[in-house]
Amino acid sequence: MRTPVLAATLAVLTVSTTALGQGVFINSGLGVNGDFLSYEGTNTFGGSIGYVHRGIVEAGFGVSRWSEDEEDLEVNSTSYVPYLAVYPLRQNDNMPLSVRVGSTLAFHSFGGDAFDVLDDFEFDMSGRTWTAGTQLFRGFPVSQKFSLIPAVGAEYVRSTIEIKGLDIEGDRFESTETDDGFLFRAGVSGAFSLK
Repeated sequence: MRTPVLAATLAVLTVSTTALGQGVFINSGLGVNGDFLSYEGTNTFGGSIGYVHRGIVEAGFGVSRWSEDEEDLEVNSTSYVPYLAVYPLRQNDNMPLSVRVGSTLAFHSFGGDAFDVLDDFEFDMSGRTWTAGTQLFRGFPVSQKFSLIPAVGAEYVRSTIEIKGLDIEGDRFESTETDDGFLFRAGVSGAFSLK
């Protein structure tokens, strides 16, 4: 059964832990990425760094932070996200699209004013999210230095939330909830060349 907290957390964590990857923008070398999302009192920002080897394999690491103010109490999460991807097909004169197949494993810690209220109960919440999926994308040069890159993709997402603390009678409790599902994405990125 999906609880409201777990469902909301799953939605936030999947948004904050998935990125298109550096290989979408570069064929070989080191790249950095930054993002920001603000919607109805929820803010997410993060960044990643990734290395692409010969346009085929990519490995990287990202960090993101999510926060929300609810009734004057802030809840936030910091996520640490290593990722790995391969590009079995790359766009060229004979191939109209690129294909990315990748996976992430994110580790989340939670905090904020809402958790400070629960200090007497030694309340602790953490989680992890694993994703695996694929994306199709194509670059369209707008000028010599700028390209638009529309992408579509699907991924399997599995999130686990662990809650520990003391109940109202002072007895220690521990709870683990896991949820999974499929996420479909579509979007457009812009890429600037600094060369």
